[in-house]
Amino acid sequence: MKKSICLVACFVATVSAKDIARSDTIVFPKQQTLYGSGFDLVSCEQITEKDICELCKKIRHKDPEEFEAIMLTNKFHQHIGPNNIYGAKMALRAKEILGGKDHEISVLSEAGRKPPVSCLNDGIMAAIGATYGRGLISTVPGKKNLSATFHFKDKAVRLEVKKEMLNHTRQFIKKSLKKHGGLTDEYFGDVRKMGLYVWENYDRKDLFTVTRISRDASSECAYNRSNVGQFYNSLHEFIHTGPDSKQIVEFIAKNPCVSDGSVEQTDTGMIIHFAWKSTGMKMKYEHE
Repeated sequence: MKKSICLVACFVATVSAKDIARSDTIVFPKQQTLYGSGFDLVSCEQITEKDICELCKKIRHKDPEEFEAIMLTNKFHQHIGPNNIYGAKMALRAKEILGGKDHEISVLSEAGRKPPVSCLNDGIMAAIGATYGRGLISTVPGKKNLSATFHFKDKAVRLEVKKEMLNHTRQFIKKSLKKHGGLTDEYFGDVRKMGLYVWENYDRKDLFTVTRISRDASSECAYNRSNVGQFYNSLHEFIHTGPDSKQIVEFIAKNPCVSDGSVEQTDTGMIIHFAWKSTGMKMKYEHE
């Protein structure tokens, strides 16, 4: 009985079940490490998806670390899209700037927990091992930004996808969503195409707005995931007591870490704006 399978050489061939059982003609070198997962990419010939295999041959040699990180991101995220690829590129760029190491960089993500923006988190986790299981990543409640702050030892840096890059991506996705009338297979085909485009064409050294953050570990108002998370949690609890806009602004004014509080009413709830004093960074909390 004949079966059609996609071979690792980026083409489709018809082989027998007996041939499949003998599919040891391509031998990849084996090694043993203490922490290796067995998923390392040795050659483009390993890749079973034609479009990624072709992309591998074009660009992998330029930056093998990034290519493999995005391969792992796609495997973990279960599909290819621009936001998870932004996340992988962002994490690698932050590691370069900080001189950090995988599994040792902590992250405060502003991408929230709602797709598609939260897809950024999967790329960050996969690229540098800053996973929930390791306790190295947390998200800011109410945020929906393609940005994150990375901490390594006594250094910290915030990265955000540049607006001109992001606008191009969003316009493409918006048109596709309208064209296909929803989350159809055709729509996700377009998302894949845009993801591959970002992967190939967006250099991580030019992709982000970078803000270096002075980190004073002794300060209760230093911009780090512990302090920021604590403030957001207190704000979240206060909002659920039912305060009006004036009371919310007064709550922010009483906190030593933040300033410039204001409330914007929306059709579905409110957006609370404020700034983190030690950095001057503009922040917001969305409540529906």
